[in-house]
Amino acid sequence: MKPGYIYKLNFPYEERQGAKKRPVLIIVISDDNDQALGLKITGTERYNRIPIKNSPDSGLVKDSHVQIDRYQLFYNVQKTEIGRLSAYDFKRVVNAFQEFHDL
Repeated sequence: MKPGYIYKLNFPYEERQGAKKRPVLIIVISDDNDQALGLKITGTERYNRIPIKNSPDSGLVKDSHVQIDRYQLFYNVQKTEIGRLSAYDFKRVVNAFQEFHDL
């Protein structure tokens, strides 16, 4: 996996057990490529979500938002690459994620 790329992965539900296969943006990978940190992409707009505005190569079929308040670590999982964010959108998401988590 690569930072800035979007993959179809199982992302756990917040309120209940289980997961949903959905688009996930990878923002960080470990030095040994063993694990990746991913953020959920959703069609629902809320305060904790950054809209994707300028990414024609994203592979997303509808208006989408990256949720920055929750993340998931992925370890050597089966994945399907969907596309990638533009440098502009990726930078906006990473900056918002860092600010939200006080990094």
